[in-house]
Amino acid sequence: MTAMDSNAVLVIGSVVGTFAKVLSGLGLSSLWNALGGFLTSVVATWIWIYSHGGFNRLSAWDDFAGFASVLLVAAGAFHVIENSKDTAANVKSLVS
Repeated sequence: MTAMDSNAVLVIGSVVGTFAKVLSGLGLSSLWNALGGFLTSVVATWIWIYSHGGFNRLSAWDDFAGFASVLLVAAGAFHVIENSKDTAANVKSLVS
């Protein structure tokens, strides 16, 4: 089992960022951009972990830190940070 190193974070982040740009080009709302960024990060990180032998307690923290970095790339690609007020308003409207 290999820990998610900086090279893997860059590769996964590039894939997620590219996928995010394609999806954001579809004109999704800010709520769907936030969910899309999170889900693509989860799926891409899980695929990487699975392809390297599965989950391992000894590399859990490295994998989590890698996921957080990939999620940050996705948030930037989906413009989640710039649209955070719109995203919060959309989440509030769904909850209430």
